[in-house]
Amino acid sequence: MGDEVMVLFPSPDAAASAATRMHTAVESLPVVGSNKLALRIGFHTGPVVQQNNDIFGDTVNVASRLADQAVRGQILTSQETAALLGGFIRNWTRPLYSIQIRGKAEECRSARSSGARARMSPRQSARASRASLRRWRCA
Repeated sequence: MGDEVMVLFPSPDAAASAATRMHTAVESLPVVGSNKLALRIGFHTGPVVQQNNDIFGDTVNVASRLADQAVRGQILTSQETAALLGGFIRNWTRPLYSIQIRGKAEECRSARSSGARARMSPRQSARASRASLRRWRCA
């Protein structure tokens, strides 16, 4: 997994809330040299197989592929998971595109937050941080 982190949450809303808080926390960090730290987050809902300290299964693979597709400052989830989000958070999601997941016959429809963080100026980014749920888009 490299420099990635995998976390299990009890619900899609809990995952969405944590993802938003992580982005807000990282955005508040200062620039070091010429580097500004940013996160790319992907999450998906479903069953997992847990053995010892490891987690396996389609849910893990889909979440990983969504994180791979995210750009800096972006949160991606599947449309399947977005449909399970509470109304307030779900209203801030936007459909994106389908991606092919290795090992799955069907494509995964994705969604993301409505903020296009990669194209924002620092001032726009700060405003978006204060309204961080606007970032959600479902793919």
